[in-house]
Amino acid sequence: FPAELAFADRAHAEATADLFCDEMLRNGVTSALVFCSVHAHSVDALFEAAARRGMRLAAGKTMMDRLAPAGLLDTAQSSY
Repeated sequence: FPAELAFADRAHAEATADLFCDEMLRNGVTSALVFCSVHAHSVDALFEAAARRGMRLAAGKTMMDRLAPAGLLDTAQSSY
């Protein structure tokens, strides 16, 4: 959970998305299915990083409504 909580910081999400996409390309991967954190801006950061590199990703925000720290919890209604 501590690593995922760090994605509450948009700058961290953007830096991680850039690193992730660079490493994917470095290994010859140009498309992927990716589960982002519960933070909506983590998904935006990933799609923006992928678009700059011409990558195709299927990705989305995860939703946790129990058994996690408060900073990672969401409700079904607010997740929609």
